[in-house]
Amino acid sequence: MAGLRTKTILEEGALKAIVGIPGWAQGFNETAAGSANDPVSAWATVPLLYRAVSLRASSLSSVPFVVFKGDQEVDWPLEPDLQSIIYALELGLLLTGAAYGLKQYVGRLMTSVQVLNPTTVTWSHKRGEDHFTQRVGSQTYGPWGPDMVMALREPSMTADTGAGLAPAQVALQASKLRFNMDEFASQFFANGAQPQTLITTTGNPGTVEMERAQNFFRRRMSGVGNAWRALFLRGDLKITTLTPELKSMGMKELAAHVALDIGAALGVPRSVLESDAANYATSQTDMQSFWHMTIRPRLPMYENAINMQLLAGTDYTLQFAPEQLDVFQEDETIRAASLLQLVQAGVPLDDAMLMLGYDPIENRPEPEAEQVVEEEPEDALVESELATWQRYALRNLSKNGKSRPFVAEHIPAYVVHEIDSRLAQAQSPDEVRAAFVPRKFLGWESYP
Repeated sequence: MAGLRTKTILEEGALKAIVGIPGWAQGFNETAAGSANDPVSAWATVPLLYRAVSLRASSLSSVPFVVFKGDQEVDWPLEPDLQSIIYALELGLLLTGAAYGLKQYVGRLMTSVQVLNPTTVTWSHKRGEDHFTQRVGSQTYGPWGPDMVMALREPSMTADTGAGLAPAQVALQASKLRFNMDEFASQFFANGAQPQTLITTTGNPGTVEMERAQNFFRRRMSGVGNAWRALFLRGDLKITTLTPELKSMGMKELAAHVALDIGAALGVPRSVLESDAANYATSQTDMQSFWHMTIRPRLPMYENAINMQLLAGTDYTLQFAPEQLDVFQEDETIRAASLLQLVQAGVPLDDAMLMLGYDPIENRPEPEAEQVVEEEPEDALVESELATWQRYALRNLSKNGKSRPFVAEHIPAYVVHEIDSRLAQAQSPDEVRAAFVPRKFLGWESYP
């Protein structure tokens, strides 16, 4: 009939129920720009995992080292610098479970090391020998044998060769949870923080009318621009919020759980990962634990790989010197003070040294017969303090003498004067060590 108008579903009596899906919820059904489906992509998208991995690699590459050519201390002979090599190798081990360094030669002389991207390398074992190939795009390089490639791997209980179990793989579930939490919050607020809603009214609309209603609410109410828009409709409508409030979803507790899991897998305490996770005393204790239990035990693996694989057949050897780091210097000073307190409290020297982790006296090399001297407890304290002073002097040399002078408590005054006069002329690490050896003025021919 002309002039008559059919009621729309937005008018009274025309609608039974509409489920409003906000834009942020729809975004979950679309392909995201980033993902956390594997350790490498998770490292690139989850800030907490990125920090944990980078912290491990940068801390390990900052450990001091000494290179010897025969008995002489020399500079690192290859390109690039060793810190860059170790950083890249540790990054590969943490993310893929393996790391590779390809030797580069000019003629017969090895001049540099190229750290290969471990995601492009295939490590196979054929006829009792390891083989390595690299595929970049459509190009395949290699194969190389173990004489050309320095290979490191994480432990694995499923394979004896090839890549092992990457620590980032162990942290992958926690990283996915963190990624999904961030994606949820990002999509939620990007679309005006609008929750998923259920709209009901009377009537029994058809499918076409239902779709028209849903499209109407999406256009009018989705997006940041419509977040505070008022919409007036005819009809008896009831709106029910389905999405729970963010504060009721335990986001803070989940974030703490993720930080603990990622930190546990990578060996990084939460107070080191997050600056607001603990007070100062706890963070200092955790930092000590990080260096003692995560970084220092890692050094022998690199030292052996570099000496046995990379520098094999040359006159060069590498030795890490973590005791030169400030964190270990402070620990050694505290340990020496604790030894003194235990001895003064009546604890036998052997027992006190064992309690604090010093080598027992009976395990030390015996001096020659004509140099055997019956040591009193004070002599052991002098030895410990001399060792601490020598490390302190080496560190002070790298700081151009800007640190405070070393204060000796047990070393005799004439010995302090003798060493101070020698250190005043020292210009290199070798000259610093020469200031402490030989020790004829102390009655000892040498000092470890």
